[in-house]
Amino acid sequence: MLRWMSCALLTIALLLPVSTYARELRQPWQILIDSVTYLRGLPEVAWVRVEGHHVLIGWTEPPRRFRAINLTAAKYASRALPKEEVHIVSLRANQDEWHPGSDEPSLCTTAAIKGEIIKTNC
Repeated sequence: MLRWMSCALLTIALLLPVSTYARELRQPWQILIDSVTYLRGLPEVAWVRVEGHHVLIGWTEPPRRFRAINLTAAKYASRALPKEEVHIVSLRANQDEWHPGSDEPSLCTTAAIKGEIIKTNC
């Protein structure tokens, strides 16, 4: 019994650093998109795209809880990349050519760091 437990503990000890290392190998955009995949389940969301530290959300129509959804997405995304400022940019679904720095207006933008909202215009 003792031998079996020591083998199990050794296996866990060896696998733990591998899973942590695998997460560090992922690109920031992969980490960001994974943190907001739940948005694709909302019927009002046409598309979700990541450009740098910006998560762009294309809305067919803003839902009733539009502000809350944007703030929650900013918190999740900024926790996924805790050392970076993350921006959630909400756009109309037909603004799929929009990119950060564009002159075209967005519906709203929210910035967050480490799960804390630092500014929003939603």
